[in-house]
Amino acid sequence: RRLPLSPLLCLLAAFASLPAAAEAPMTLRELPYGSLAAPQPNRVTGDGTVYGADMGTGNTLRWLPGGEAEDLGGGPTFNVINIHPVVSPDGGMVIANYMRQDGDLFVSNPRMYEGIFGWAIMPGMTQISSLAMGVSADGSQVAGYGGDPDLAFLPWQWNADTGQQMLPIPTDMDSGEAWGVSNDGRVAAGFVSRMATDEWGWPMRLSFGARWVEGKIELLQDADGHPLGQVVACGIDCRVLIGGGYGGEPTSHANRGRAWYWTEAEG
Repeated sequence: RRLPLSPLLCLLAAFASLPAAAEAPMTLRELPYGSLAAPQPNRVTGDGTVYGADMGTGNTLRWLPGGEAEDLGGGPTFNVINIHPVVSPDGGMVIANYMRQDGDLFVSNPRMYEGIFGWAIMPGMTQISSLAMGVSADGSQVAGYGGDPDLAFLPWQWNADTGQQMLPIPTDMDSGEAWGVSNDGRVAAGFVSRMATDEWGWPMRLSFGARWVEGKIELLQDADGHPLGQVVACGIDCRVLIGGGYGGEPTSHANRGRAWYWTEAEG
């Protein structure tokens, strides 16, 4: 016996018989750079403003929607392609790592962009040299690494109330970096590392992906117990992390060096 089709099934059948909708056309907006020699865009905010760096001078660049590149200054800065400047998604926090000479050493001091007032050193910084590497989604928290330029750098997180707070590393590690931090500052993420030698006796640095939850470190592993590599970013609450690179063990395995994402719920 045949049963009548439900109205919903009839509607689905009608839609299925229609021709496929055409794909939306792609649009491209070029970023004019005027006389700049080496512009490197690396951040886009919610309103379509693009930030980047002039790799020649180390200054911060800004492209407002429909506009040409503005040179905001802030340099010279420590430039890493696709990393600097550090900008929050709403554009409310823009940080450049200002490089200056201190005696025989070059040190870095993160500076915040304050619009018509220019750049100001982040208050509450306690280390001789620091590099800002990440900012929370709401712009209130900053993460990075720093310390004495003569020694291995250590991870830190910052907010306006507490200033720079150093994060611990395990006793068998000699350095670390924080690249992401949650809106509430409860969780930071990055990696710790130590020096080792490869099978031919050459020095190599082993990196171990890590989270700091309320100041306590957690080393991250994949499902097979292998250490994960460098965390490069985290979500609003740092319950979701992304990263890649070789995890901290010289022994090769099937997933070594692959990109990955990690969740607090599923690892």
